[in-house]
Amino acid sequence: MNSYGTDALAFLVQIGFGLLLLAFLLRLLLQLLGADFYNPLSQLLVRMTHPVLRPIRRLLPAVGRVDTASVVALLVIQSLEILILAALRGTVPNVAGLLVLAIGQLLALTITIYYVLLLVRVVLSFMPASGVGNPVIDIVYELTRPVLLPLQRVIPPTGMFDWSVLAAFVLLGLARILIVAPLLDVGRALA
Repeated sequence: MNSYGTDALAFLVQIGFGLLLLAFLLRLLLQLLGADFYNPLSQLLVRMTHPVLRPIRRLLPAVGRVDTASVVALLVIQSLEILILAALRGTVPNVAGLLVLAIGQLLALTITIYYVLLLVRVVLSFMPASGVGNPVIDIVYELTRPVLLPLQRVIPPTGMFDWSVLAAFVLLGLARILIVAPLLDVGRALA
């Protein structure tokens, strides 16, 4: 297969695995943060991921609020994506490198999700309360509240501007630079 065909196939693999990872990661975050289980979006994620998670849960029970089955599923799915993309390039990473890369990429995805959620929350703050009761808006607020509440205790809103969101963006950027980037570098070196 030529380079264009390989690039196209790699793009499709990234899209497919990206959507799958997004579903499993959102389910893990919603469960971890105690979001409304009866929200239609939560129910959709549960129905999508349950067939994969049910057999894993028989082997690995949850630890507190952390659904170990979801964590294992995320690591396996992310590792499979890395393996397939490496195979398309003609390489095979070793297990240690694969695991570190998978963890780094999952953390990067989590940070990206929070960037988007916080941006959506900022946009929603400028709109009238017409979306009250909207399941997607409710989930955005449920997922961002635990991130913003500790920051709002330290940085109270001034006027109509909430500086905690800006602080959250800065902290997420620092996490990407100081945690994710070194993890990915170590993973690539090991692979």
